[in-house]
Amino acid sequence: MIIQFGGVMAHVVMRAGKNLIESVITKRSADEMKLKVGDKVSAVIKSTEVMLERLRRSSIPRVEKRPNSPSQLRAYINSAPRSL
Repeated sequence: MIIQFGGVMAHVVMRAGKNLIESVITKRSADEMKLKVGDKVSAVIKSTEVMLERLRRSSIPRVEKRPNSPSQLRAYINSAPRSL
């Protein structure tokens, strides 16, 4: 884990497999958690946040039919390759 402290905020970068997850939290929160470089942390990703990764063309699944309902969309997302 890497931390960069600013005046009010802290930029935290953690590794999840081959991926990096970045978060900006208040310096006070980082101080209260006593975060230090190298600490092991876990990340909770809210559904209102989205992390994008550009895939190579060969790894993008073909869509035969567009998902029309939330359940079809969930099934499509669950069938996509995962990188985490």
